[in-house]
Amino acid sequence: MKRLIQGCVAALFGILSVSPGVAGVPWDFGDNTRYMVMGDSLGAGYGAIPQTQGYAYLLYSQGAFDKASNTLLSSTAVIAATTGDVAAYQMPLAGVFGPDVITLTAGGNDLEPLFYWITVLEPEECQAMLEQTVTEFGCQGLELEMALVAWGTDLMRENGAWTDRKARRYARRGRTEVRNHFQMRLNAYRVLLTR
Repeated sequence: MKRLIQGCVAALFGILSVSPGVAGVPWDFGDNTRYMVMGDSLGAGYGAIPQTQGYAYLLYSQGAFDKASNTLLSSTAVIAATTGDVAAYQMPLAGVFGPDVITLTAGGNDLEPLFYWITVLEPEECQAMLEQTVTEFGCQGLELEMALVAWGTDLMRENGAWTDRKARRYARRGRTEVRNHFQMRLNAYRVLLTR
């Protein structure tokens, strides 16, 4: 019995040790676009029925970066992943795969403890827990571990473009008049989203 096992192991080792240069590889992915999906359930397609209707797979299959037949797709996205999980387990894989394009969705699961408290507490208690509210002017130079951005109807996406058509215009102050209300609105959100 021992000889039979040794023979099988030796045969398997012989098969696995055949050099790819000698045997020849029937494919070559050298010029293919490498698309990597990292993050949480959004990237994994959770909730999409079927999962191939999730945004990452649709980007791939509809040729957003290159023809699907010329794209290598690697999805490391996992349901319930936090930003810590992405940094620890998914980002190192990018060095191995060598992607040309990466889509990353993360952060929602980091807010899970906050959502728990919102469901347990009364609205008045939630308001009492908020420590600070600031505008884009009050948060200059501020760096936070976690922030909530209240996104209003003053900057919306319509027909594939950003618009501020529902926003109130900035008031004139003295002699200074705002020339480009839309650009000011974009800048305000840029500041808020980069804190």
